[in-house]
Amino acid sequence: MIFEGTEKKFELLIKPGTYSFRDLPRVFWDRVVAAAKAEILSQIENDHCQAFLLSESSLFVYDDRVVMITCGKTQLVNSVELIMSELPSLEIDSFIFERKNENFPSLQPTSFSDDVERLKSLFAGRAVYFGALDGHHLSVFHIDQPFAVSAEDITTEILMYDLAPAVRELFATNDADAIRKLAHSLLSPEAIIDEFFFEPMGYSMNALWGDTYYTIHVTPNDEGSYGSFETNHTFDPTSFETILSKVSRAFLPSRLDVVSFQVSARERLQLDHFVLSGKEQRDLSCGYQVEFAHFQREAQSTEI
Repeated sequence: MIFEGTEKKFELLIKPGTYSFRDLPRVFWDRVVAAAKAEILSQIENDHCQAFLLSESSLFVYDDRVVMITCGKTQLVNSVELIMSELPSLEIDSFIFERKNENFPSLQPTSFSDDVERLKSLFAGRAVYFGALDGHHLSVFHIDQPFAVSAEDITTEILMYDLAPAVRELFATNDADAIRKLAHSLLSPEAIIDEFFFEPMGYSMNALWGDTYYTIHVTPNDEGSYGSFETNHTFDPTSFETILSKVSRAFLPSRLDVVSFQVSARERLQLDHFVLSGKEQRDLSCGYQVEFAHFQREAQSTEI
């Protein structure tokens, strides 16, 4: 069985006080998700955010921000087009669309180039690439206008490939107690959690803690196994190294990418039992600083 776990993502940010995405009814977000060829499975919320768990990943809705992540054969640009057509008066501060290189690109209904052509009809923007185009890389389309990014506006994505056999087996057997123990250990103990165990295999989780979101997605298939951990938690250099180490030890991937928006002040980027095989940092014209780093596990290393 083949499933594309690698994700597409967009983040849309509007001027504060001009509109509230959280005032929109659930039926609107059902339509947004359906446009991408997915559906909402469940929802949690607090005073800051509505978090929707999807059949293909996650949607987070704040007053001034929407973050949507999808996997499989979804067409995420459809959702962007629906939002912009239904809410034409939005005053946009920032828009960023990401697409990681897929495990099975020939099975995708669109390419990044196709997506960019459609996005350019909505936003004046630029397409940039991080990494190696013939290897691991991140494709980004961003709105081309200046924006004063808040120091707290930080996102960390840890994208993991070829998970260890024991990890794949754990998630393939849907051992709920063991999976929860692993996944919940990566979160604040005060977070509220929403999770789903897919049949015959697969796991998705959203969590909220104040204005912080976390999300974890795992595709444990033998061919193209994949796991992701993402949060907008603000890390200092020490806590960043701690969470990176904890995530890598939990999933034991052969390769992983770290995508950081607004890089915290750190002198180095390293990970025990992994080799940093490439790192690129760039300041985008939309105001965000982005760092893309690719790690490969050291030969013979099975450290947990």
